[in-house]
Amino acid sequence: GTTTSNTTEGESYQIIKDKQSGKVSVLDYAKAIGDRFKYEDEMAGLKWEVTDVTDTVASYNCQKATINFRGRDYVAWFTTEIPLSDGPWKFSGLPGLILKVEDTKGLFSFRLIGMKQLSSTTPILVDDSKSIKCSRADFEKMKKKQRQGSQINFNGGNVIIAQIPKEIEYIPMHLE
Repeated sequence: GTTTSNTTEGESYQIIKDKQSGKVSVLDYAKAIGDRFKYEDEMAGLKWEVTDVTDTVASYNCQKATINFRGRDYVAWFTTEIPLSDGPWKFSGLPGLILKVEDTKGLFSFRLIGMKQLSSTTPILVDDSKSIKCSRADFEKMKKKQRQGSQINFNGGNVIIAQIPKEIEYIPMHLE
């Protein structure tokens, strides 16, 4: 049969959060161009609305919080059982670790699937010396250029791969 897939399926970005400066560095590839880019973003000032609604995520008691971040509405579930004010992607600022966060349209979702306590600290090395520095707006423009998809046809043991230009729409997490 035939299956269609976006050539940019999955995410390739790395997020580096500097708690002292309040900056987030985002490193990602613009595959249409082939280079790795880096932009900085602010992580301070997220205005969460914490509710009294509770649920369980990965066996932790969690509390619900909501936010409008860069034009999208998100629902997050955080636990005070892990008193770390952090979370996935660019999310942080709640009185516990964010274990799950989704946008209300169901396009983007982060969920904890496991944790492991390390016996010793291990430095995380990120080499961004070859990354091209740019603004977030310029990076989003480059991501829109990689809107090509591919079609794969399995026919009697033969595999035919064809590029379908501009068939897959890039959906940015940031709307503003």
